[in-house]
Order: sequence, then C-alpha cells, then structure tokens
Amino acid sequence: MPHYSTFTILDYGGEKSSFQFNHGALTVASLPGFLTGFGALRTALDAIISGTLNKEKIVLDDTLLSSAAPASPYAQREMKMLIVYRDTTSNKQYQMTVPTPDLSVLTIPPSSGDYVTLADGGVMAAFVTALETIGRSPEDDTHNIEVVSARIVGRNL
Repeated sequence: MPHYSTFTILDYGGEKSSFQFNHGALTVASLPGFLTGFGALRTALDAIISGTLNKEKIVLDDTLLSSAAPASPYAQREMKMLIVYRDTTSNKQYQMTVPTPDLSVLTIPPSSGDYVTLADGGVMAAFVTALETIGRSPEDDTHNIEVVSARIVGRNL
C-alpha cells in the first residue's frame, strides 16, 4: 500500500509542478510525529524554491481494490449520480458525482425528475449516513456536511 504526499508548486507563469515523496503508513501513534515532520519539510521546501507552494496532499493509502470489469453492461461512466450537499455552518452548497450508479438498488419515484430517494431505508440511506459522518466542507474541514439531494444525470451535466 503506497503512502505518499505531494506538494504542488506554482511557477511565475501560473503553471503547476509537483514534488512527491513516499512515507510510511500513518497510525494514531505515528500521526503527530508525521505532521510535525511534514510541517518541517514544507518549511524547508519553501526555503529552497523560488515558486509558490500552492497545494499539499497527504495520501494515507493508495490501494488497488480490483481490476475486474463490472458484470453489468449498464456500469457506464457516462451515467452519474449528482450529489448536492451543504456546509452545515455556512449553508453554502457543493456537489460531487458518483459514477456508474446502480439504478436497480436505488429508489427513483416516477415523475421525480430523476431524483433519488435519500431516506430509502436501504443502501442510499446508508450511503448518506456514511458520507455525512466522514465528509467535511471544502470551505472548512471543521464544518460538517448534509446531503441535500441526489439525482441521476448524464456525462455532460
């Protein structure tokens, strides 16, 4: 399981380039020390570049789960489920997409405009609960989120 981090660096012309390094697995015990070392590396990197540190990313795991093709010919990336969610503090709305939704397990009432029932008492309700439990707002990672809606859409939103 590769564990790595990336710093994105912005150059004078606005183009981006990356510095990536591997690191060990992070655990509850190793996380504080890693974060201290990560901050020290960020400071040291900033001191040796003329560009601007633009972004940082810490990947805890990058694990290949499967290369097997799906069994259903309806598993097409052109079909997506558009999830609209809101920051529960600022009320600002955001969206994300889930590719290849399985319409056979989702509840989509007739004449609903392709909206999926969130509180279906089944797989969709479990997804919403799991996402709201771990998901955070892009605006501030201390802000919780609430799923507002889910709708089946095509590739071109």
